[in-house]
Amino acid sequence: MDKAQAATETLIILAMALIVFLIVFMINQQNISNVNTDFEITKARTALDSIENAANLVYQQGEGAKARIYVNLPNSVKQISINQQTITMLLYGQKSDITVYRNLDYNLNGTIDATIGNQWVQIQSSGNTISIGNSSIVAEDFCGNSIIESGEQCDLLQLGGQTCISQSYDYGTLACTGSCLYDYSGCDNYVCGNNFIESMEICDGTNLTGETCISQGYSGGDLLCQPDCDAFNYSNCTGTDTHPPGRVTNLTNQSVGTNWIYWTWTNPSDADFNSTIIHLNGINIVNTSNTYYNATGLNSDFLYNITLNTKDNSGNINTSAISSIVKTNPIIQIIFYDDFNRANSGTVGIATLGGSWIETGTKWEILNNRAYATRCNTEDKITTSNIDLSTYSKANLTFDWEYIDLDAGECSSLDLNDGGGWISDIWTVCASVANDDLSGSVTLNLASYISLSSTVQLRYACVSSATSENHYIDNVNVTVYG
Repeated sequence: MDKAQAATETLIILAMALIVFLIVFMINQQNISNVNTDFEITKARTALDSIENAANLVYQQGEGAKARIYVNLPNSVKQISINQQTITMLLYGQKSDITVYRNLDYNLNGTIDATIGNQWVQIQSSGNTISIGNSSIVAEDFCGNSIIESGEQCDLLQLGGQTCISQSYDYGTLACTGSCLYDYSGCDNYVCGNNFIESMEICDGTNLTGETCISQGYSGGDLLCQPDCDAFNYSNCTGTDTHPPGRVTNLTNQSVGTNWIYWTWTNPSDADFNSTIIHLNGINIVNTSNTYYNATGLNSDFLYNITLNTKDNSGNINTSAISSIVKTNPIIQIIFYDDFNRANSGTVGIATLGGSWIETGTKWEILNNRAYATRCNTEDKITTSNIDLSTYSKANLTFDWEYIDLDAGECSSLDLNDGGGWISDIWTVCASVANDDLSGSVTLNLASYISLSSTVQLRYACVSSATSENHYIDNVNVTVYG
C-alpha cells in the first residue's frame, strides 16, 4: 500500500508540474505575439510616415514635382488602399485585421502593391492631386532612358540601355558603349571638325573638313575659330557672338523652412557662360555664377516662384527660363495637448482629467497615463473645454486610440462642436468580432468637418458592456497654422 500511495503522489506532482509548464508556455506565446504585433504596427506607421512626408513635399513644390522613396512594408501587410485623402494599410492580426492610416490635406490617387519587404514608391504632383504608386518610377530608372539621373554624365536617345550617346551628341551618330558615363575609349570617328566632342576634345565645329572649329557653346552659330579641338581658344576667332548660352539644368529645391527656401542647379557648360539671372516672384533678386541660392526673409505658408535665365560674356541672354515653385512651411502652433501623464485615478472629473476636460457619465478615468474607460455606455463621455480656432485657417487633430476585448458592434467615437451643435461620429471605430483588439493613430483636418471661425469642442464616447472591455485615448493634440 505504501508503494502504491507513493506512486500515486508522484503522478499527481508530475501532472501539476506539467499544468504549470503549459500555463507559462501559453503566457510566453501570448507575450511574443503581442510584441510581434506591436513591431508590425510600428513598421507600418514608419512606412506611412515616409509616404506622407514625401507627399507633403511634392504637394508644396507644385505641378510636375516628383519624388521617390524606399519603404519597408511589414510582414503582416494584407492590403494598401488610397482613397480620396486617405492612405490605409491593413495588417493581418491574430483575431482581426489591424488598420493603420494617414489622412492628408489634399486628394490622392494610385495604388501601392502590398508586397512584403522593401520597395520603391513614386509620388508625383498633378494639379491638386498627388499620385502615388510603385510601377512607373522603376521602369524609368535605368541607363538609356533619355534622362540624366544621379550618377550619370550622359543618357540620351538610346532607349534600350545597351548603348549611350553623350549629352553633346543628341543629334549625332557617335555611339559609345558603357554605363552612361563619358567614356570615349570605345568611340569611333575621332576627327577634329566632325561636330562631335570626342576623346580629349573640348570643342568641335560644324565644318566637317576640320579646317575651322566652332566652340561647343556656339554650335551652329557665327563665331568661327581656327582649328583647335583641344582648347577653347578665342584669340583667333572672328565674327560677332549672338548666341546665348544654354539653360541651367537640375534646378532642385534642396530644403525649405518657414521663412527661407534653398535651391541648387547646374550651370551650362558653355565656355563663355557669365552668370545666372534670378527672379523671385517676378523681381530680379541677383545675378550670380554660383550654383545655389538661398532666399531668406520670406513669408510663411506662401508660394514662391524662382526663374533662372543665363547670360554670357557678350551679354546674350537665354530667354528660355527654368523655374521652380515652392511653398514655405507654415508656422505651426500647438494650442491643445494632453498626454494624460498623471497619476492613476479611479474617479474622473475636472480634477483628475485636468482642467481641459469635462466628464459625463462615470466610466472614464486615468490609467497608466492614458484616458481609460471600461464597461461604458452612450452617456459616458469626456469633452474638452472650448478651443479657440477663430484666427486660424487650418487646424489638425491627432490622437492615439486602442480598444481591448470588445464584442461585435461595440465602438469608440469622436464628436465635434463648432458652436452650431454636435456633429456625431466624425471618427468611429467598432469591433467586428467578439473579443476584438485594435489600436491606431488618427490625423484629421478639422476644417473638413467644422467651421474654424469660432471655438471648438472635442468629445470622445465609448460603448461596451463587460468589465474586461476597455477603451483608451492618448496624446490628443490640436495644431494650427495659416
